Amino acid sequence: MIFRNWKSKSEIKRESAKKELDIKHLNNRNVIADEITNVQLDIIDRLKAENNELRAENERLKAENLTQGFECVGVSAI
Repeated sequence: MIFRNWKSKSEIKRESAKKELDIKHLNNRNVIADEITNVQLDIIDRLKAENNELRAENERLKAENLTQGFECVGVSAI
């Protein structure tokens, strides 16, 4: 009864090696997840920058369109 939960030294080493592999696997997954997160954040940053550029271009085009509209009105009034 006392030795029911007893394990041999080789069995303990096997379990320890398996646990080490599991830990390495989890660490690798965490590293990969961190890399994926970094790539996603980079993509988000690039999209934000592009969005800001597009907004600025849109505002410029709106202003240009208004200016052209005023020019046309001025020419037709003459």
